[in-house]
Amino acid sequence: MSKSTGPISSKGKKIASQNAMKHGLTSVDPSTLPRSEQEEFQLVLEALQEEYSPQTATEIIMVERVAMLFQKMKRLQRIENTLFEVAKNDAANSDKVFKAAGVSEGNMLSAFLKQLKKQYNIPLPDESLPSYIIEEIKNKNDDFDVETFQTVWPNCYQLLLDYAEARNESIQDYLLNKYDHEKYQNEFYRKTRKNDTFAKEPHDIHKTFNYLLKKFIEDLRTIQANQLEIDNALERYTEKEQLLINQAMPGDKDMEKLMRYQTTIERQFSKALSDLIILIDRRKLLK
Repeated sequence: MSKSTGPISSKGKKIASQNAMKHGLTSVDPSTLPRSEQEEFQLVLEALQEEYSPQTATEIIMVERVAMLFQKMKRLQRIENTLFEVAKNDAANSDKVFKAAGVSEGNMLSAFLKQLKKQYNIPLPDESLPSYIIEEIKNKNDDFDVETFQTVWPNCYQLLLDYAEARNESIQDYLLNKYDHEKYQNEFYRKTRKNDTFAKEPHDIHKTFNYLLKKFIEDLRTIQANQLEIDNALERYTEKEQLLINQAMPGDKDMEKLMRYQTTIERQFSKALSDLIILIDRRKLLK
């Protein structure tokens, strides 16, 4: 029985060629390349043809194979560059940069909005505390009551009054509604008496009101601390963003797959080029 010589018709050869190119590792058909790479491949092929001047069908096939494998090596380099670009873009995500800059989870949204305002000059409302309020809350003397609050904290008192008037409430009603007075009445007695029996007694609304005033001051200090955290992060944003970008790496699985493929293509390219040189040298010796 004679051995098969393979497909004879052009259609049969085309099918066989496609079978051999199942994983794109042995492709010698330029039409299988993306359109953007076909011109690039043609330039490489012409350069190789000029260098080696293939004469036989085998030499022509080998030159095309070397050109194709070289084109695949260039494609792999572009894929690697793309993977790094994707990793860099992911690393430059605002949440990751703010986290690296020290912004807590609860301040992420405020930091992002402030960044947008700064970067694109968006007219968002300014939630920063006025400087005169900031100076006043630096005072650590919290020993006051309802009667002396206006004297000890005049600017904070005016701010509290503005908040209350904006809701058409008295200061007392504003604080009681804002801070869930039942919760803070109990908290007040736990902190000041450390005895559960006192929580069962009728609450002294006067003492509770004093405590809520102090809670208001504590809230202002928290707001200022959050603003400082965000402002410091914004100052370091570009530095942290660049650091994360410089450290960005593609995923291990993607890189492992790429390196395996790259090793395969480089081996095939090296062997194909070696075989081509041997073939050309042999022909020259036979002349």
